[in-house]
Amino acid sequence: MDKLTNYRQSIKKILTEHDYLANRSSKKKYETCLVFDETHDHYLWMSVDWVNQKRINNTHVHTRIKNDKIYIEEDWTEEGI
Repeated sequence: MDKLTNYRQSIKKILTEHDYLANRSSKKKYETCLVFDETHDHYLWMSVDWVNQKRINNTHVHTRIKNDKIYIEEDWTEEGI
């Protein structure tokens, strides 16, 4: 397996695990979604929902792959990814 494929699989696995754990929590407030763009190598874990006619759209984690490196653009998890 080449480096890029390994990076992609690792990021998707980590974000999927975080999403699964968050959705199991009794504290869950909003619907979450995962966005995996392998064409541009951007990977996001987000909350999206409507609450009292107000749009909720929060990015919990945004990572990208560029120049054979993983960049963590945003990480709002407690322990960090």
